[in-house]
Amino acid sequence: MDADFLHEQAYLKQTKALIRRGLADLLETLDDEQEKLLLARQEFQENQPAFADDRDKQTETAQYLSGLQTQMAVYQAYAERLKKLHLLNDSPYFGRIDFAEPDGEPETYYIGRASLRDPLTYQMQICDWRTPMASLYYRSTPGPASFMAPEGEIAGSLMMKRQYEIAGGELLYYFDTDVHIKDGILRKLLSQKASSRMKAVVESLQDAQDRLIRQKSRVLLIQGSAGSGKTSLALHRAAFLMYQDYQESLTAKEILIISPNPLFSSYIDRVLPELGEENISSLTFQDIFAANSAGLGEEAAPGSELDDLLAERDGRRFRLLQDVYAFKYSAAFAGLLARLADYYERRLLRLPDVYYNHRYIATGRELKEEALRDRAGLPLTKRLEQIRRRLSLKIHEQKKRRLPALQEFVGDYPDHQLEIVPYARLLSMKRGAYLSRLLDGLVRVDVPGLYKRLWGKDLFYRLAKGLTLPDNIEEIRQAAESSAGPGDVPGLFWLRLLLEGAADHPRIRQVIVDEAQDYGPIHYMLLKKWFPRANFTILGDVQQSLSQPRGLEGFRAVGSALGEPECPTAILRESFRSTWEIGSFCRRFVDFPELLEPFSRHGQPVEILSAPGEQEALGLLLATVRRFRKEEVGSIAVICKTSSQAAALYAATKGRSALQLVRGGKEADLSRSMILPLRLVKGLEFDGVILWDVGEGNYGWLEHKRLLYLAASRALHRLALIYHGRVSPLVPPLLSKGVE
Repeated sequence: MDADFLHEQAYLKQTKALIRRGLADLLETLDDEQEKLLLARQEFQENQPAFADDRDKQTETAQYLSGLQTQMAVYQAYAERLKKLHLLNDSPYFGRIDFAEPDGEPETYYIGRASLRDPLTYQMQICDWRTPMASLYYRSTPGPASFMAPEGEIAGSLMMKRQYEIAGGELLYYFDTDVHIKDGILRKLLSQKASSRMKAVVESLQDAQDRLIRQKSRVLLIQGSAGSGKTSLALHRAAFLMYQDYQESLTAKEILIISPNPLFSSYIDRVLPELGEENISSLTFQDIFAANSAGLGEEAAPGSELDDLLAERDGRRFRLLQDVYAFKYSAAFAGLLARLADYYERRLLRLPDVYYNHRYIATGRELKEEALRDRAGLPLTKRLEQIRRRLSLKIHEQKKRRLPALQEFVGDYPDHQLEIVPYARLLSMKRGAYLSRLLDGLVRVDVPGLYKRLWGKDLFYRLAKGLTLPDNIEEIRQAAESSAGPGDVPGLFWLRLLLEGAADHPRIRQVIVDEAQDYGPIHYMLLKKWFPRANFTILGDVQQSLSQPRGLEGFRAVGSALGEPECPTAILRESFRSTWEIGSFCRRFVDFPELLEPFSRHGQPVEILSAPGEQEALGLLLATVRRFRKEEVGSIAVICKTSSQAAALYAATKGRSALQLVRGGKEADLSRSMILPLRLVKGLEFDGVILWDVGEGNYGWLEHKRLLYLAASRALHRLALIYHGRVSPLVPPLLSKGVE
């Protein structure tokens, strides 16, 4: 053993001793703090006021409560530190840099998932990967280097960069590198089996990824090929934003992830805890729409529109539906809805006369003039609510004057001589209830009815005059007019927002949108209204879009929708997920092959397996699953085009193979082999993937290329395609294997 290896072993031993000592001290401290909390709570309960109006006791209780909250905050801080030390226990650090400022001696910094300082010497034993200094590990090779510190750029020389493999607290090996990290640890990591949950990959982040993680901008757009690490990057960016030493650090409650489906949310829920941070909320657009759909009718409830699109058997209808989605998600449609809201206020709004106690409180014309007088400050329903309150006050004043007249009126009828006052009050209440209903109706707008009215030919083209519309806009209009078509929900919410205003969430300061290619400008305009204080990280792959064909220009339109047309846009071309063989195969399905560069990790060739009939294909599928399991491939996914096909395949294989059917919820066990539809695979990855029924009848149109790209790019190590009859013309000719 050379002196350098002995030094590294000694440093690791010293680090482990610091961690053990820290854990012991923290556990003892937490025991003490827990005892203090229990005593404080007991004292608080004993000193609660017996009566609600006991003001002296109320003041004393408030003081107890404030003290309890302070103690709880202290306890939580210690608990967080304990969690970080546990994080370091198995593998304290993964890298080291030696950096020298000009005319200075080299200083050594070990890089790990959390910081560790020697409490006696105050020396930094491990630097958190999010510190400015640690960026040298990801971005630089030995030689002249610099990093941005809070006080400005610090230049110098990177003397050495070293990578470690530490597991179970033992140093397995290390090596010095003068190349980027992907040429070392990353290749080893990518050769491993997939996990049922996404893992933190902080030790293998690339130069470009590290720069994006630390990027300061209100809106950041990231276009990345399948497997380029977009989602992992976004979660590491969230961890960076929660780093306490970062000047503008956020809490977990101030960050929100918009994910494509609940299954994906479950898949990523382990990454931040692995980085020592609290998990953050994850919602889908469907979650948000469903939680706020009251008053918009059944058409606003999230459904299986995407599955219906993928199940479409008529090619012309399929392309038309894609165009319908694209238009209804566009900025032009959002502008059309703004014109509709304005037209409703000026032309369609009808307000009733309000008559009480033999006189007009206000005519409908006067009320409308008042509603239109100051339109800049509040949306329509808020202005109508102000009018309603003013009218209610006037009517209330009139009630006092009207009651004596009602009593005199009742007194003229002998039948009510003994109940003049009660009966007069009853008449007043009935009239008041009628007027209350009338006034409540002032602020109600039939948003679904108005939205449906838009699609009438005369009104549609009157409002659309001057807007840039698709060439086939009449087909789109007719499809939307004939039924509640696909993609209506965002438009309904945007129209309601224009008329009623938004219930915003100012506490959210960072929104991360994954699989962004499936949304349009109108979605991002909604996000901007819902989260007015937020910055946005938008990640997607335009070549994986299912509902609407899009290019990079459509992706860049997101910045304009969020009010930042000149926002930075990064393009991640290199795909790290799949072997070179699988990546090269996937590249044949994309419209922009320059956006996908397979990583040079070689494996087994892609298999295209044919069978003469459906039953033989089913046997071939079961045999392939058994073969993959025998070869210990790991996680296996059988991907079907639609949910109905997945359900039918599950029924045909039930009892013959331990394949679970995934329907879309978080309850799926991602560690088991599964059958799932295409719409649920976004963001997921599996060791082995089998594409079911890639025949001409199922994937026969040019538009299906994106579907095949999405499905095939889920595979890490093994990929097989099974068909019967004629293979899809989109599948490149490879050496096919038939039933033996």
